[in-house]
Amino acid sequence: MMLNMFFGIACGSLVGWIAAILQEGNTPKRIATYIVAGAVGGLLGGYGGGLLGAETLRYSASAADMMFAIFGAAALVMLTSFAVKQHP
Repeated sequence: MMLNMFFGIACGSLVGWIAAILQEGNTPKRIATYIVAGAVGGLLGGYGGGLLGAETLRYSASAADMMFAIFGAAALVMLTSFAVKQHP
């Protein structure tokens, strides 16, 4: 369980960092915002995947956990990006 949370946060942070690099107008505050949004989204996505019945292994992260974490991170980073563009 704890390892899945770690991988969800790590995958989400990576998604947030990549999204920050791809966006124009990178400032340190915006980069940090995307990384944190990605980490939270990865954590929520991994947890949501577990609730939906994704196969989880006891001491390792499964591919389903990773996919849900990446999807959750991408969704939250996209929402954050939309909110940042609405309020500069």
